[in-house]
Amino acid sequence: HSPLLYRALGAIEARLDPAQFFRCSRQHLVNLSYVEAIDPWVNGGLQLRLKGGAEIEVSRRQSQRLREMLSL
Repeated sequence: HSPLLYRALGAIEARLDPAQFFRCSRQHLVNLSYVEAIDPWVNGGLQLRLKGGAEIEVSRRQSQRLREMLSL
């Protein structure tokens, strides 16, 4: 898997709508409209299941932020 863009993820994140895109971890930025399910994960974290079957682990810090954002 190679990146399609050779830019820092933070630079890309700054250009996107924060209501639509969420930074899950250092490596993942997710379009929330493609999230099919949010499951509890180890140590209080979360795991996102995306349409198409991909699973993304959300960091513990970002899990708390996502819970607040989505009122979970």
